[in-house]
Amino acid sequence: MKRTVLSVAIVATSLFALSCKHNPKNQMACNAQDSVMVENIQYVIVAEEQSSANNKAYSEKAAAEKHNNVAKLFTAKAKADSLRAEKHKAVLAKMVDTTKLPARPAPKKVVPKSTPENLKQSINDDEYQITIVYPNYIEQAVLAGDSMVVTTLQWAADARANDKNYGMAVLETVSKNGNDTEVSEVWFVCPQCGSIADSISTSGTNSCGMCGVVEDDFIVVKN
Repeated sequence: MKRTVLSVAIVATSLFALSCKHNPKNQMACNAQDSVMVENIQYVIVAEEQSSANNKAYSEKAAAEKHNNVAKLFTAKAKADSLRAEKHKAVLAKMVDTTKLPARPAPKKVVPKSTPENLKQSINDDEYQITIVYPNYIEQAVLAGDSMVVTTLQWAADARANDKNYGMAVLETVSKNGNDTEVSEVWFVCPQCGSIADSISTSGTNSCGMCGVVEDDFIVVKN
């Protein structure tokens, strides 16, 4: 279903782009949409970098509390956040001269709480991005006629939803057992879309279920 929706969105973006190219009257509206896209991409870069910084701090706190497997989950999430930020930066560089853009704010320092509380906060951050930010920006990207932006944002949204599901499962395990011995000791991060997994082969395909990257290319988090 997601692939079908995405395909329809890409067709819509192509039609809109053609209308901008061949109808000078639409140029002002197209330029305005481009400006909105740049602002949106700037925002998600900042959001992903902040999330990465948060998850790194949560990982250190989990390790200090002897929740070593949860620490690995947070490390994987931090890597995934960072990868998504880099993908967004690459898209932005294809849209504008990034040297002329205002400097983006650096991530704020977060003060981690207990590991269960940090899991809840990380889940809430993912929830906000996948229900408010990314759907809105994807819709605007469709209207702006940029299939590249649509694809990148959709991958990020799907990956964030996936991260949230793992976070919820781990939180339930830790809350029930009081420890993380039943949490995976190894986590994988897709270098293309930034989704995480505790096993690559569960689908029987040995590749990312979202973007198709093969198992050998995954980033492994086990330390």
